[in-house]
Amino acid sequence: MRVHMTVRITPTDTSDDRVLKIDGWLHAPDLPELERLCAKGEQALTLDLSELRSVDDAAVSFLRQQRAQGARLIGVSAYLTLRLDGTGR
Repeated sequence: MRVHMTVRITPTDTSDDRVLKIDGWLHAPDLPELERLCAKGEQALTLDLSELRSVDDAAVSFLRQQRAQGARLIGVSAYLTLRLDGTGR
């Protein structure tokens, strides 16, 4: 039986920050695990979205929340920028 993975989250810690690279499709069922990883550690948080392919409304809300709390978002596509800024659907 083949299992389709929707998202892969790869954490990388340095002495200064915690980077979470998010690949694939990020949807509401994936958010509890991502939230747990975001809360772990005391370093500054960077979310690398360069390989993120799709998000649902819940994921957009979560990313907005993380950004508002000081997380740095890098590798953000033009489409996701529109979604995060509330001008795209």
